[in-house]
Amino acid sequence: MGRTVILVDDGLAIGTTLRAAIRALRGREPARIVAAVPVAAPETCAAISEEADEAVCAARSRDFHAVGFWYENFSQTSDEEVRALLEAARSDAFDASDSPTRRARQAVNAVARGPSRIRTWARPVMSRLL
Repeated sequence: MGRTVILVDDGLAIGTTLRAAIRALRGREPARIVAAVPVAAPETCAAISEEADEAVCAARSRDFHAVGFWYENFSQTSDEEVRALLEAARSDAFDASDSPTRRARQAVNAVARGPSRIRTWARPVMSRLL
């Protein structure tokens, strides 16, 4: 039996990239696929929950507009930043008893606090949900 895979994205507007990743992973026969994002359009979150075994969309807004709208700085994340975030995640040992949903929420929280930072006005919403 495969492992649980947690896919994290910075947000979902139409979800094309995340949908493609889920479909590609299905062929590798994971035990479960959990999709996790800090922000999403409600209809896209619903569509992703049909494709993944579980979807964690921390904040949903009917006035979504675009992923970048939710971030103070939506510039590209460098390879160095990605490596540093992955290393930091490795050093934050997960409790083996943590559910995939809990791990997904932790990953979404890391994205929201990361280099791009979720917009100041969106942080209270995120903190209540995470």
